[in-house]
Amino acid sequence: MRDRAYFLRSFRKFPRLFVTALPVAGISFLLAACNQSDAPETEQIRPVKVVIAQTRAVSESVVLTGRIVAEEEVNLAFPMDGRLIDRRAMVGTIVEAGEIVARLDPQIAMNTAKAAEADLAAARAVFLQADRVEKREKENYNKGILPRAQYDQIVQQLQTAQAQVEAAQARYNSAQRQVSLTELRTEVAGIVLNKGADPGEVVRAGQVIVQIARLGKKEARFEVPTRLLFIEGVSQSPPIEVALTDNPRIRVTGYIRDIGVQADAVTRAVPVRVTLPDAPDEMRYGATVTGGISISTPAMMEIPSTALTESRGDPAVWVFNTSSEQVQLRPVRVARYNPGTVIISGGLRDGERVVVAGVQSLRPGQRVKLLNTSS
Repeated sequence: MRDRAYFLRSFRKFPRLFVTALPVAGISFLLAACNQSDAPETEQIRPVKVVIAQTRAVSESVVLTGRIVAEEEVNLAFPMDGRLIDRRAMVGTIVEAGEIVARLDPQIAMNTAKAAEADLAAARAVFLQADRVEKREKENYNKGILPRAQYDQIVQQLQTAQAQVEAAQARYNSAQRQVSLTELRTEVAGIVLNKGADPGEVVRAGQVIVQIARLGKKEARFEVPTRLLFIEGVSQSPPIEVALTDNPRIRVTGYIRDIGVQADAVTRAVPVRVTLPDAPDEMRYGATVTGGISISTPAMMEIPSTALTESRGDPAVWVFNTSSEQVQLRPVRVARYNPGTVIISGGLRDGERVVVAGVQSLRPGQRVKLLNTSS
């Protein structure tokens, strides 16, 4: 700018000198340079892509893989430790209620029962002797021959003997019960799904020996991602099309019966059980199935995730003003993040144009040119 001012002052003071010294082409170049420096900079108009924000119902199709299970599964176990000597129930066999499915070695329990029986017999003998003494001395006490203190002592001995009989009887009953518990019986009719031990093994109290599926309704069990459980349509138990993976033509419509309350620590999925009314015989226990569900959510605004930026650490989008052809940064509230899209719960109105490409190179009030407009 200083060179330009010096040139103009010199040109006004010595015009002829410049006209004589400079060729015409040189004067034209200098004047053009001066004119270019005075011209304002041209505003850069960036091309962008936009979508029209619209509130609409969003339908989501979900397909998950699960397996066929019984509506009720019963785990059978012994209430005590022992060595398994017999397991009659084999996987796939049908058992009836009250049927013996396994046995423990009963020898220890039988020895305990015999010892308890001997103790009971001895206690009864002591009691009978104390009872005869009490009856005989009671007559002497009534006649005044036996002092009261001695009679009270005889009565106390009788009561002690009676208590010992009751204790021995309880031990004997418990021992007999232990003998009967060496036989594992099923209380329900069903089909054997799994076995937990084989004959010859030493098992612990509570260890599952046989798992039985109660005969009746079948279910499909799925592991559902946690994010799907927050969709309102799931809680309304929509129909679920369940089909065999090996033969998709075999299918049945089911309904959600139970949703687990705790997610798996590793997969972050929640178990969901689907009731299958009139499930075909081909859907055997343990068979792999697929479950398809179409979820329709309440009306919401969904935009591409590429439109999302931030303003002071909060989610925001660029909104195109059709009258001024400029963009403004608008804070928004995000209800949910989906793969490739976001659900907006506030900050946008229907019909507004949202920039979805080129958001990182924009500034407030910048003029832009639309490459397309889509809904």
